[in-house]
Amino acid sequence: MKRSQTTLLTFGAALLCATSAYAFQPDMSYVGLSYTGVDARDPGDSYDYDGGRVTIDAGTRLSFGAKSHVVIDGFYTGFDVDDAFGSYYGPEKGGEIALHYLYDLSPKFTVGGLFAYGMIDQKEDGYDTESMDYTMYGLEGVFDLSPKVALYGQLVATENPGYNDSYWGGMNNGYVARLGGVYDLNASTSLYLDLQYAESEGYEDSDEDGTFNRYAIGGETAFSSKPLAVTYEIAYMTTEAKGDNNDIESTEFSLGLRYYFGGKGLSETVRSGMLGTPETAFLATSWAPYHD
Repeated sequence: MKRSQTTLLTFGAALLCATSAYAFQPDMSYVGLSYTGVDARDPGDSYDYDGGRVTIDAGTRLSFGAKSHVVIDGFYTGFDVDDAFGSYYGPEKGGEIALHYLYDLSPKFTVGGLFAYGMIDQKEDGYDTESMDYTMYGLEGVFDLSPKVALYGQLVATENPGYNDSYWGGMNNGYVARLGGVYDLNASTSLYLDLQYAESEGYEDSDEDGTFNRYAIGGETAFSSKPLAVTYEIAYMTTEAKGDNNDIESTEFSLGLRYYFGGKGLSETVRSGMLGTPETAFLATSWAPYHD
């Protein structure tokens, strides 16, 4: 991928933040900033890594009539991963932008489809080397189970548009399945459980497919002024390149702030179909060089 495409994606993320607040008078919007600490291990090679990443994310929902809605969301991430696992390679920065179409089948059940494009700039020995990108497209839905509980799911296919069988394949010709739920503990705090499983072909090399698992629990607690909330998450993820003895296990701890335009919160955005995208596609792509 050309650096101009990286710049374009960065600009798109900044533009998304601006339009979330001011354009089109959306139903609901948010912008957030978080830091994620990562403790990862490669049991096969006895390597480990302590580092992190900073992410800014944003989303907005527009309605067209009583039942049709469009959501635009995205994020931009900077990594701190120098010399992880004894490798010269590693992700430097990246991001994703997604478009969702949603339709309310009933007051409690919303279905839709999504398309997303993501990329990560990889570096070699401190220098830019090559960027990896991916696309996602698939189905999603939300079911409002009760006043306190909402369930959601996504099933997406993934492709690597720049796939080269002599290089890291990332999320080429794969899929991600995601299931989760949100629970309103009280008026200011909502909690969630998020489960993801994914596979891809030629993940690290052409003959080394990938399998991935990610399990997360988290939530947010609003300040007395509803629009601003503290966000938090703990997650466990595994990435496996079949045929290699260097699977990666990572534990992540995230803490951040999120501002909701219009006084909404986590529960309202999930119930309205604002699910984002499965993080596994982006994170699995970021880990691919470490299997080399």
